[in-house]
Amino acid sequence: MKKLNLKNKRCLECGKEIVLNVKRDIERKKFCSHSCRARYYVKNGTIKLTTIRLRGNPNPPRGKNHRWWKGGYKNSQGYRFIKIGIHKGEYEAEHRIVMEKYLGRKLKRNEIIHHIDGNRLNNKIDNLILCSLREHFKIHYSLMKIAFKMVENGNIKFNKETKTYAF
Repeated sequence: MKKLNLKNKRCLECGKEIVLNVKRDIERKKFCSHSCRARYYVKNGTIKLTTIRLRGNPNPPRGKNHRWWKGGYKNSQGYRFIKIGIHKGEYEAEHRIVMEKYLGRKLKRNEIIHHIDGNRLNNKIDNLILCSLREHFKIHYSLMKIAFKMVENGNIKFNKETKTYAF
């Protein structure tokens, strides 16, 4: 089989040598890269600059380097989760991390952390208490009893139109 003797061409934009691999490249290849082709057509007015311009930073800062980074994410129940590993999806609830550091050990799966003030984003150790599932139910039941006493005494009113409790 006869070997083709292809001469290399030069890029119309930058002048870099273009290696031709097959015969059809002789007529087709005019540029060494897509960016050279785009620059050439923008200079000649074939393409408007707005049609090829990238939007925003092609390498935006991620994670802690991003200006909106808040140390993790908040899930749908209102708890803050912190990235603990390098792999995607390795997050742990911040209140559990704080309690583990305070106790100096890993928490068991059946141990529950209760937020005393009810604010799930307030993860200061003064606001957290370690309890079992049974103790946690008792805590919430006692809070409900107090709330219903306040409704009975008239301290809290129920609005039937908005279906909410208010002081």
